[in-house]
Amino acid sequence: MSDRIPNRDEQRRAPATRLPRRLPGPRARAVETVPGCGIWLAIDFGCAEITIARPAQHNTLDSRALAGLSEALHRIEQHADVHGTLLRSSVPGVFCSGGGTTPTPTARTAPHRTTGPS
Repeated sequence: MSDRIPNRDEQRRAPATRLPRRLPGPRARAVETVPGCGIWLAIDFGCAEITIARPAQHNTLDSRALAGLSEALHRIEQHADVHGTLLRSSVPGVFCSGGGTTPTPTARTAPHRTTGPS
C-alpha cells in the first residue's frame, strides 16, 4: 500500500461514486404541525425535515409559526431514531424574513400611562 497522494490527473480519471438522489422506498408524508401555521414536518430514514412554507408572508415567524416550529421540535424529540434535522424553506430565494409583527390574540398590552402631571 502506497502513502502517495494521487495527483490531479489520477483524481480526474478515478470513477466518481455518486449517492442516490433519494433513498429507495416510500417517502414519509409531511404533516402540518399546527393547522394554518405553515410549518411542515416529515420524518424519514432517521432524518427529520422541517419546511417553512409561508410564501405570502415571506416565511416570517409570527407566534403561530413559532408554535408550529416548537411543536415540530417536540415531535422530533419523541423519535429516538432521528439523528439529524434539516430546516428548509419551500419559497424560492427566501429562507426566513424575520419575526412577524402582527399582534397575537393572546398578547396583552400594558395600559396607556401618561407621563405628565395628574
